[in-house]
Amino acid sequence: MTKTYAPKGQTPLLQSKLSREHLSVIGAISAQGRLLFTIQETPFTSSGIIAFLQHLKKHVAGKMLLIWDGAPIHRSRALKAYLTENEPGHIPLKLLPAYAPVSKMH
Repeated sequence: MTKTYAPKGQTPLLQSKLSREHLSVIGAISAQGRLLFTIQETPFTSSGIIAFLQHLKKHVAGKMLLIWDGAPIHRSRALKAYLTENEPGHIPLKLLPAYAPVSKMH
């Protein structure tokens, strides 16, 4: 049985007000439990995500698994091209299901 805090049949939404005072975080957990992350005051771009993946490759031996939500940045052409051209079979991608909670900014 799946538990949710939204009424039956409604997708749960996390709402928060967007302001200029926020941080963007991207992170990874290794199989050994090591936490690697980057924090910045501006939103991540495709090039920032690619740079993070390149950084991970230097510090994490073996294969990686990406688990992402459906944010547009995770579906960018540049990111797809990087994964296809530079990481074929080394970094598989798993998307969170469409019903996973999302953050709605206003």
